[in-house]
Amino acid sequence: YGGTPGCLVVHPLLLRWAVPRYGFVGSGVAVSLSQTVQCAAVLAYLRFFRPHDPETWPGMTREVLRESLGLRPMIRYVKLGFGGVLSMTEWWFWEVVCFIAGKFGVKALCIHTVVYQLIPLLFMLPLGLSIGMSVRIGHILERDVDKAKKIAVLTMGCAVVLMSAVAVGVYAYRMVIISIFTEDEEVVEG
Repeated sequence: YGGTPGCLVVHPLLLRWAVPRYGFVGSGVAVSLSQTVQCAAVLAYLRFFRPHDPETWPGMTREVLRESLGLRPMIRYVKLGFGGVLSMTEWWFWEVVCFIAGKFGVKALCIHTVVYQLIPLLFMLPLGLSIGMSVRIGHILERDVDKAKKIAVLTMGCAVVLMSAVAVGVYAYRMVIISIFTEDEEVVEG
């Protein structure tokens, strides 16, 4: 709850103030300031409202900060997080493709940007289905392996049907989808 005011109130106000004055750089300034405000708001929320159970976390104290920001805990944190960084290689791939598309010119970058905006939206459907079914299978697996297998097969079938319907929908409404992003004829043709 602490970060919501920064996202819904502070960021739009900063954009309205910074972009007309500083242009493109103002957008970056607004994002940086908004994130700083969100961080401060979350820390203040944790400090004053104490939404956590004291048995699970002692709260924001200097001792906790000193202990957690020490060299050994940070090295342990980096070791634990390294696998997560490696799991983001797909995201890195798309970032590199953005730079490569930019080398082909503005038109190629614009076309790639439209696709780049759709991909996260489209993969959320099978991702949500797979997470939900993984939890369901995990709960049922210890009691009934055959039923878990049936649920897994049903989930795969549902995913195929769902993504086939999405693919047909994206193909059928491609011009409408592209028109949400741009009206430039060269980009629409690409």
